[in-house]
Amino acid sequence: MSTSPYGGRGPEVVAVAWTLFAVATIVLALRFCTGWFITRRLRWDFHWVIVTYVLATVNGCLFTVSAVWGSGNHSDVLTEHDMINASKWQWIGLPLGVIAPGTGKLAIVAYILQLQSRTNVKKRLILHGIAWLNMIFDIIQCIMIYQQCHPARKLWDQSIPGNCHLLEKGTSLGVFVGSFSAFSDLALAIYPFFIFWDLNMSWKKKLSLWALFLGGVLAAVAAVIKTVNVLSLRTAADKTYATSPLLIWSMVESWVIIIVGSIPPLRPLFLKGLRRDQPESFRYSKSRSHIDDTKLSELSSNKGLTGLTSTIGRAQPRDSIERMLPAHPSIAVTKDFTIHRESSHATTNASDGHSPDRSLDALERGADPI
Repeated sequence: MSTSPYGGRGPEVVAVAWTLFAVATIVLALRFCTGWFITRRLRWDFHWVIVTYVLATVNGCLFTVSAVWGSGNHSDVLTEHDMINASKWQWIGLPLGVIAPGTGKLAIVAYILQLQSRTNVKKRLILHGIAWLNMIFDIIQCIMIYQQCHPARKLWDQSIPGNCHLLEKGTSLGVFVGSFSAFSDLALAIYPFFIFWDLNMSWKKKLSLWALFLGGVLAAVAAVIKTVNVLSLRTAADKTYATSPLLIWSMVESWVIIIVGSIPPLRPLFLKGLRRDQPESFRYSKSRSHIDDTKLSELSSNKGLTGLTSTIGRAQPRDSIERMLPAHPSIAVTKDFTIHRESSHATTNASDGHSPDRSLDALERGADPI
């Protein structure tokens, strides 16, 4: 009675593949709804993330087939036929696992470029450089994968005639590309900080916006672990079992980039769920537009004031990228009041315990809308 090749860490490979697929599918569905129904735009970043989603899905299918044939299981329980098929589907799926994180980074860069001013040419070039260098290295690695052995079939079937003289160089290239991918993920997680920090808003709000992009750190960690597993394969005796961590972390990197890269574009949906998706003028203008003469007289009776200016609200242009950033330049609607105090009629109303200075401060500042 033959033993099924599916076992060991194979079920773990399959579970990771389809659990992350399900999560990413839900996130992308929400992202589509946000772009189609709320912001009314599906930009280039969405198209790139769909390409990444397709690549990651096909990659997951191929790794699942590989696991069914015995990837993740110990080689001593597999037949030669099982090992050849398990290895074959790994090698077919690996290039997709290399390209998917690259297209995912293009999606993230496309989104960040929409947040950044078009006049900042140097920073835009840095972003383009990170994304496209990553893609170039990924493509080179994909080509190198099938150049390691001649013929390429010898990668998974050592019984056929040929040679594999470039295996060491292929492994070294894989380590370099994996390291650069981790650097790119980390750089793209940190970069938005420099966009938000120059904005005229509270530091708490700046940090809260930046935090939306910090999920890229998780992708960087996945890339590092994947690269370490590439190195460990050099000395592994049980190849079919030792490749399972590489398959898992290769998929994790791709899916994490899709998921965490979709969090910032979902912000309008979060705000709508919290009933806070309206522009600032609609959020708090009502509480500040009804400034009656009686209240101003009460303030003026306690402290001489001239040139009191009340900012009624700021309306964001529709082009403000998915309501992520405040409008620049902002449109301010103001009302100017000149209040004259006659010293003979100055009174102090202390019975209500309300400080005029604090009332004026609150009137001029308003509440932070976010």
